[in-house]
Amino acid sequence: MAELGEKILVVLAHPDDETIISGTLAMLAARDCDIKVIYVTSGDDGPDETGRGLHGEPLADVREQEAQSALEAIGIRQRPLFLRYPDGHVPDHAEDIMYALCDLLREDEPVVVISFGPDGITGDWDHAMTGLATDFAFDRTESGKLLLHMAHTKSLIPIAEAGVDISEDAVDLRVDVTGYTDERVRAFNAHYTQFPKQARVAYKLLVHARRTEEFIVSRNRNADELLHRCFETAAHDE
Repeated sequence: MAELGEKILVVLAHPDDETIISGTLAMLAARDCDIKVIYVTSGDDGPDETGRGLHGEPLADVREQEAQSALEAIGIRQRPLFLRYPDGHVPDHAEDIMYALCDLLREDEPVVVISFGPDGITGDWDHAMTGLATDFAFDRTESGKLLLHMAHTKSLIPIAEAGVDISEDAVDLRVDVTGYTDERVRAFNAHYTQFPKQARVAYKLLVHARRTEEFIVSRNRNADELLHRCFETAAHDE
């Protein structure tokens, strides 16, 4: 498999959001890309499915550890960065997050940036505002060549009750992640506080049926060759 070595920056709202594109990230990690993941929150307002009643800072501490384990499961060794804005209140801190991301993009100088689109995949406001803040930073700094929005035409998350479907025509890029089923399952299962046992069983069935992950190419700065080399040829590099 060809090695790429490109710098990839992934900006997410919560620990567990990486499961939406874990196959793509596993593929990029296997091809020696330098992947950095930023979580805007630490999931401190999420559920605790372990029954321990964790909430607030104790839950955030555990969810950060879970996210680290999930990233390791898909081959990402670089520790994630947690900005630790309040879970569920990302829109209240939009301006601060925008400028924090500007600084991070200038510092890291990634060639590919991946985040949410304006629909936030599930309609979640934290997701949507994280995507908008990433768009702002990408446009303001001109640090990257490609900005990809995560997308789906059918729900990729089995426990999501309010997905935002988009048309098939809106998706520009479908990444074949057939060879990364085990990594996807391990990453999902790392989030013990977030996903109950029945969700983990459902996700394992889902990834065996769902062999692609979808993106919209939001910004392309003369990077067609980079797009093709990083993503569209991935399934044919064996």
